[in-house]
Amino acid sequence: MQAQAPLKEKLKGSPFKIAYECYVNDNWEIFVMNPDGSGAVNLTHTPDQNEHYPQISPDGSKISFTLDEGEGREAVRSLYVMDIDGKNRKKLVDHAREQFWSPDSKIIGFLPQEYPKFNVIDFYTKGMSFYDLATGKIEPHQNSTNLHHLYNPSWSANGKWIAATVHAGMGVGHAILLIEAHGDAAVDFAEQALINVRNRGLSDRILEWERVIASTDCGLGGRVHPQIAWAKLEALAQGAALATRQLWR
Repeated sequence: MQAQAPLKEKLKGSPFKIAYECYVNDNWEIFVMNPDGSGAVNLTHTPDQNEHYPQISPDGSKISFTLDEGEGREAVRSLYVMDIDGKNRKKLVDHAREQFWSPDSKIIGFLPQEYPKFNVIDFYTKGMSFYDLATGKIEPHQNSTNLHHLYNPSWSANGKWIAATVHAGMGVGHAILLIEAHGDAAVDFAEQALINVRNRGLSDRILEWERVIASTDCGLGGRVHPQIAWAKLEALAQGAALATRQLWR
C-alpha cells in the first residue's frame, strides 16, 4: 500500500492518456483514461462490433486499433484508425493485425493474417506491410516474404529498427527479433544481447537506447485487485530503473 501511493500521485499530473480495451455490456470497446486511472471515456460504443488493441500515435493525435466482425473462423479482423477523441474513424485494411506506429506518426505498420480463415492466435501472421496515412498506399516490407509468425512489433525511436516477437517461425521456436525497417537484416536479440550488451555494443550501436522502459504482461485486467495492479506497476518502474543503471551506467 505504501509503495503504490507515490506512483499514483505522480501520475495525476501527467498530461498523457492511456488507451485500453474493456469488455462492457457483452462487447469489447476502446476507452481512454488519465494515467492515474481517472476520467475513463468509451470512444467506440459499438454493440455489434468488437474493437481491440488500441495503439496511440507518438504525436498523441490518433489511435489505431483492430476490429473483429463476424463469428468463429468466418470473422474478419480489420485495421482502423481514429482521432484521439474517437472522431473520424476509418477502416484501413482487412485481414490485418498487430499494428504499430512509425516514430513520426505518418505510417502504421501491420502484420497480414497468415491464412484466409480467422484465428485468434496472436502469431497467426505472414509478412509485414506499411500503411501511409497521407496517401492511403500500402507497401510491403522489403523482406516481407521471409517474415513469418511475428507478433507484438514496435518501431524504434530512431526509425531504423522494428522489434518483434516470433513464435514457431523463421527457424526459431520463440525469440525477440530486431528487424531492419528498411533492409533485410534480422537480429536475434536474446542471443546477441548476452554477448554485446555488456560492452554497450548492441544497446548503443543498434537501438541507441538511453533508457529502459518496462511493459506489463497479461496479468493486469478487471480480475486483478487495484492494489495488486498498482504494486505490479510500481515494481515495473523500479525494475526499469535498475536495468538502466546496470546496462548503461
